Amino acid sequence: MTGWALLRFVKFVSVALLTAAVLGGVFGRDPAIRRRLSQHVGTVAMIGVLVAGYGLAKKTGASIGAPWISRALLCGLVAYGASCWGGIAPRVGSVTVVVAIAGLASAFGWMSARDLPHAWVLGVATPAVLAIPAALWNRRSDEREGEREDANRPAATLRWFAWLARAEGVSLLLLFGLYVPLKHAAGINLDGGQGWFGWMHGVMQLTFLVALMVTARVHGWSLGRQAVGFIASLVPFGTFWFERRVRG
Repeated sequence: MTGWALLRFVKFVSVALLTAAVLGGVFGRDPAIRRRLSQHVGTVAMIGVLVAGYGLAKKTGASIGAPWISRALLCGLVAYGASCWGGIAPRVGSVTVVVAIAGLASAFGWMSARDLPHAWVLGVATPAVLAIPAALWNRRSDEREGEREDANRPAATLRWFAWLARAEGVSLLLLFGLYVPLKHAAGINLDGGQGWFGWMHGVMQLTFLVALMVTARVHGWSLGRQAVGFIASLVPFGTFWFERRVRG
């Protein structure tokens, strides 16, 4: 299998898994299943989408900053974050459903529209229309079934956060402890100038920040503690220290 075919396969599988995670994270009736789908499946899928998308952009010579690419990735990240937010709630709010569905549909819309003259219709208008009936359906379902509890939510969410904190910490150490010194001191470019080390760290930092906000909601962390967590993600060994501190 060529590198191109592998990246296309990873992107296809990741997009399919992300779709399942977002839909399950906001529409699932069992809160434990919602949490697992959004946190575990959604995180792996989001990383896969971001990595494969970057690789395909490099293969084709496209810029990751091209509107249809950057908007699609951003909308996918928003949908992932909303599903994680809904995945830890006893009852998913209508606003969360709207954000998740609109974000997911917008990601598909921008990927499909690309440079079409009326790309905004697929990227913005259609997703907004789809999100409204989804929210209404979710509200009626909640009124019929009521709230359910996920007894493992606090501990499981903290474990999920801890693993992402470690992964983010490793990516930062590889970037500043290996890639940057070799590049500037020895003239050795480990990724051939493709920017993979910086991109991978960015991916891990984004997922870490989503996990930080979600875990803060579950455990009632103050804004000050959340700010410390964000600062820790910018400092080598910072997330390792922060993760140990919050786990006690």
